[in-house]
Amino acid sequence: MKKRLVTWLAGLVILAPLMAASADQQVNLKLVLAKAAESGSTDKGLNDVEDLLKGNLSYGSYSLLGQKTVPLQANPRIILAEGVTVALSDVQKNSLNIRITQGDKQVLTARINLRAGKPAVLGGFSGNKGKMMVIVTLFSKHVE
Repeated sequence: MKKRLVTWLAGLVILAPLMAASADQQVNLKLVLAKAAESGSTDKGLNDVEDLLKGNLSYGSYSLLGQKTVPLQANPRIILAEGVTVALSDVQKNSLNIRITQGDKQVLTARINLRAGKPAVLGGFSGNKGKMMVIVTLFSKHVE
């Protein structure tokens, strides 16, 4: 019995740094509404992705509807806003499956590879007089 406990504790000590590394990974999810407007405006909560949005999409204004930050791990239901939920599954390193639903309707399913600090823009589904998208950004909560 004592030998099993020592073996188990030794394994835990060896694996702890690996488990901590993955626990430090976070995913930030932003629900954005893009509208075709003549006078372009962008919510302050989107300052970190404004250049990405304006440089790649042809909308005039961008509104942040909801935002959540969660650990990089399987999560069956992350509620953002406007009836939009996100599910993360099959997480392997920086790769994961993502499913976006709006109400009862599945609007997007994809497998994405994330790089820390490099946002992935997913969507283009109908919103309130515009198009909605989810911006996914991987980062480490551990600061050295």
